[in-house]
Amino acid sequence: MMLDFLLNNLVIFLLVFLRVLALFFAAPVLNDSSVPNKVRILMAVFFSYIILMFVHPKVDLTNLSIWFLAASAIKEIVIGLIIGFFTYIIFWGISFAGSLMGFDLGLSIAELISPNLDLNADVVSMIFYVFTLLIFVMIDGPEYLIRSIYYSFKIIPVTKINLTNITEGLIIAESAKVFVVAVKIAAPILITFLLFDIAESIMSRIIPQMQVFFVLYPVRMWLGFVLISGSMVFFFFTIRNLLQMNEENLIRLINSMG
Repeated sequence: MMLDFLLNNLVIFLLVFLRVLALFFAAPVLNDSSVPNKVRILMAVFFSYIILMFVHPKVDLTNLSIWFLAASAIKEIVIGLIIGFFTYIIFWGISFAGSLMGFDLGLSIAELISPNLDLNADVVSMIFYVFTLLIFVMIDGPEYLIRSIYYSFKIIPVTKINLTNITEGLIIAESAKVFVVAVKIAAPILITFLLFDIAESIMSRIIPQMQVFFVLYPVRMWLGFVLISGSMVFFFFTIRNLLQMNEENLIRLINSMG
């Protein structure tokens, strides 16, 4: 009996650990490449133990088999990845907005390898990504992620997952926000440079002898940096509101899977 009790607790702990670890590999801040895998694993072990103590998840292990364990492990990993991916969507949208601004500023050719996004990103996109991370930390985003995974064990029992139409709708709606968020944030810059391009075209027609590109390119960069610097307060409140709305939608997502 004692051996069965220890075996059951070990299986439950491993399933809880897989959900937490999957979140740590998918969620912002925690999935940063600067965080070593060993640290993620140790943090996942620690939080899994805390969750096991306070939530006391119940699992029916009467029909314990290798297929049951494999299916349960996949379910837990999927739940953790969905929660992490759902939170990370806003970061992709804001990074895309930075790419749109960088293209208009003419900085898209100056690409850097982003270890956070695992792709090449221009300078403006990197700046906005780091800016978003700072806001995310300021509004206690990492703490909210921990609370959300803790809450998920209360709503979604271990070994069970209920992917409803509401769940799919929330994920699709949040994914569509990538383009909406990008346009909203980059709109002031895009509109300004649309007018600038029109003025540039008119000037090239009026003074055909002037090399418009070489003359106005420094002006374009200077104007872009002034607009971005002057709009930082607008960017701060917009990004903060988007992250807070994402947190509210995350609770709805967890409830829909329960």
